[in-house]
Amino acid sequence: MCALLYLCRITEPYIDRKDDSFQPDGEFKANLKNSVLFIYQWFLQSCVIFVNYQGRPFMISLRENSKLFYMLCFMFFVVFSAVTDQSDELRETLQLTKLPNEEFQFELGKTLILDFVLCNSIEMIVRKVYLGANGYSVWGYAY
Repeated sequence: MCALLYLCRITEPYIDRKDDSFQPDGEFKANLKNSVLFIYQWFLQSCVIFVNYQGRPFMISLRENSKLFYMLCFMFFVVFSAVTDQSDELRETLQLTKLPNEEFQFELGKTLILDFVLCNSIEMIVRKVYLGANGYSVWGYAY
């Protein structure tokens, strides 16, 4: 939630509220805010799958599930291609606007990476606390 609020805040200086893209009932037009939030939403969904994937003993591990692993790698690659503005075709296909400058791109990329690292760290800590050192949950069930 903090990352979402921060990304909304850093887009504000670059937004013209009189732009047609902010009409509530108007036709969709890409603007900086909805482009950044789309990138974040895409990144967040990829992170949720990556962080919450359990693997053994209930499912195969992420490395063994090569289709999912490569799809997640591809998703992260597309997100960072959009952040670094590598391809005009990608931007047009996804209906994104051009990011204002390199400083903004760096700030957006840094926020995404920090969000991923914090989410993954919290998940690992909670898993260790919940499962304990011996691999048993606090209720005595083996995982």
